[in-house]
Amino acid sequence: MAKYKFGPQTVILIDGVPHRPLDDDQGLVTMRNASGAIFKTTRIDGTEAIPTLEEFDQLVEDGRAIVRETAGRTDATTIRDMAEWDGPQCSELDPKSAYRLFVCITLDRNGVPNGVKAIERALDEIWTDEIEEKYGPRPNASTVKRWRTERGRLHTRTQRDMVSMQGRTTGSNERTLVVAQCIESGVAQFYDGGPNSTIMSAYARCASEIALINSGDHPLYDAPEAPYGVPSYATVRRAVHAAESLASTSLRHGKTYASAKWQGGGEGLEAIRPLQLGIIDHTRLPCVVVDPEREIVLGPVWLTILVDVFCRAILGWVVSFNSPSLWSVGEVLRRANRPKRPPSDMLERYPGLRTVMGRSSELILDNAKEFTGHGMEAIAGGSGMVVRHCPMGQPRFRGTGERMFDTIKTKLLDNLPNAKMPVGWSRIANYDAEDGAVTTIDDIEAAMNHIIAEIHTEPSDALDRRTPLQMFEKGTHKHGIDVWWDADASTRELQEVATDVQLSKSGIRKFGMRYFDAKLVSDLLDNLIPLEPRRQRREDATVTVSIRFDPSDISVIHVWNRHTKRFVTLKCDEPTYAKGMPRWLHSQIRDAAKSEGEAFNTEMERLRARDRRIEAIRNIKPTSTKAERTQFGKLLEIPRQNQVRGNIVEVEDVEPKAVTLADFIYHDVASLTSLDAQILSPRKPYSEGAGERKFTEATTGQDRTANNGPARNARRRSSRQNKKGDEG
Repeated sequence: MAKYKFGPQTVILIDGVPHRPLDDDQGLVTMRNASGAIFKTTRIDGTEAIPTLEEFDQLVEDGRAIVRETAGRTDATTIRDMAEWDGPQCSELDPKSAYRLFVCITLDRNGVPNGVKAIERALDEIWTDEIEEKYGPRPNASTVKRWRTERGRLHTRTQRDMVSMQGRTTGSNERTLVVAQCIESGVAQFYDGGPNSTIMSAYARCASEIALINSGDHPLYDAPEAPYGVPSYATVRRAVHAAESLASTSLRHGKTYASAKWQGGGEGLEAIRPLQLGIIDHTRLPCVVVDPEREIVLGPVWLTILVDVFCRAILGWVVSFNSPSLWSVGEVLRRANRPKRPPSDMLERYPGLRTVMGRSSELILDNAKEFTGHGMEAIAGGSGMVVRHCPMGQPRFRGTGERMFDTIKTKLLDNLPNAKMPVGWSRIANYDAEDGAVTTIDDIEAAMNHIIAEIHTEPSDALDRRTPLQMFEKGTHKHGIDVWWDADASTRELQEVATDVQLSKSGIRKFGMRYFDAKLVSDLLDNLIPLEPRRQRREDATVTVSIRFDPSDISVIHVWNRHTKRFVTLKCDEPTYAKGMPRWLHSQIRDAAKSEGEAFNTEMERLRARDRRIEAIRNIKPTSTKAERTQFGKLLEIPRQNQVRGNIVEVEDVEPKAVTLADFIYHDVASLTSLDAQILSPRKPYSEGAGERKFTEATTGQDRTANNGPARNARRRSSRQNKKGDEG
């Protein structure tokens, strides 16, 4: 019966346990492990027997049995035998490996004995002029004998067996091991030292270790008879690079960094149509915004985007001084739901850029507080969008959005008109221009508008070299664009929600102000009082309601009438003060008035407090703190966001025409509120003498109370009346 032929050094791993093949007279393959036990298989009838050839073949097919040729007598042959080099790799490692293989295989095929004289006679016949031209001079017979003895076995030699391992392994003598351990100590110093460690520090650790060993002061090694040599810097550098792995990178930079750089992102998000999955995320832009009129560095700005997973298109984006919040989420969803106004030259070439818009069916969000609160739940429930939060600590789950941020930042720095800060600005702001590019908020808006259009019209590797615009148009041609056509309803659905608010006959008290309309409040009470639980009722007509409000404009609130299933809009009874007022500024004005002990009840008192607070913020200096300058940037953003809000709500269809890059959505210029006019009004230029005074809200407000605003007008009227009385 035929049987397999195994070499003397063959090892068979069965279920991971090493076995050695033995000869069997009956032609069966029997094996035993290190303990000497014979391996047996369990058959269908439950009996155990030595496996037949067919049963052994089945073990190999099932992956339970793996046949390996063990290593040779040295470490070099061990590495060579276990390597999986192919022919081209062997030729690259050792160009003479093919030459040795040809000689050995030719002699084996011709049955030449492995003796020097026999090899010489065979080589005389084999080595013709053609062979010499191809492989070079004839080899020495003694050398060929060594090749045939040490490199592979008869009829099974491969080119891998012929690769010379000289110089490819490290010697194992004591001196070499000691130096190698010192190099390992230097490598450990490099990766243990964190991101700031250098290869020079690793080399210094290695050299100091060897110096201690040579002097006999090392606690672990005795002084050698001959001092050890210090390896070169290049040797240590190669050892550091050779030790780079997931484990070493985790040690140096942390597990999060190593996981992002070394491990795959897992199964990515997949969508089969546009507007199926959308990713909302925030990032801080790599630039510093300045106010050129006031010569003040305002600080960085935030970017919020909504990216469509299917076509990699950016449906909406918001640039703001405000930190990421529920307002940023609602604003980007509003803008995503409206037509865009790309640069006119690109719109002429790609008309579809205007309609890259729509409402995503499902939003992919991280676990930030603006995404996990009740406000986001209300937005999702009112809009019909499904919200999915990505796993904790796994930003690669939404890798499409992260890669889009990298693209935007790279393009933004290339498009900014002021990529470097002038020397004059650096001196005024005491700012290092290497930390980021310097620009204005209008430049960022214009550059972002151009960048988004570029991204939509450039081929993407993720889309098989198709453009996001092509994918969006193709998908929406089949499935359509889902849009909120009711602008008022969509605006309310994306606003913040407050519950358990008391509505009485005098209206609603919220943010320290009253919201009232005689007819609307009366109708609300008539509709909701019968629905109010008996235990919650009071003697007066009072009901508990939920409201929606825009945190960037608290002049109005929307009360939910659960009887008519509609919202009722109540306006603040102090419209001059509240129009266009964001909640954060109102809170600061109220807190400043409280700290100064000023009255804050009537609208005139609120206007005085607003005047003092805005003047305090506008009176900052180039040397003011970062928080004060950022506060000024948020103040200047109020009229800008009011203009943009006009873009989003009042949409007009017009023919394209030449516009500036900043006009990314068509709109009529909105009228300025008294708050906007006060913020944008010119102020006196900054002088060095005035700069000696300490900037505080309290002192600034007190200095201007007697000279500005209503107090000054009242004093003038009194003076005119007194003058008339004297004349009479």
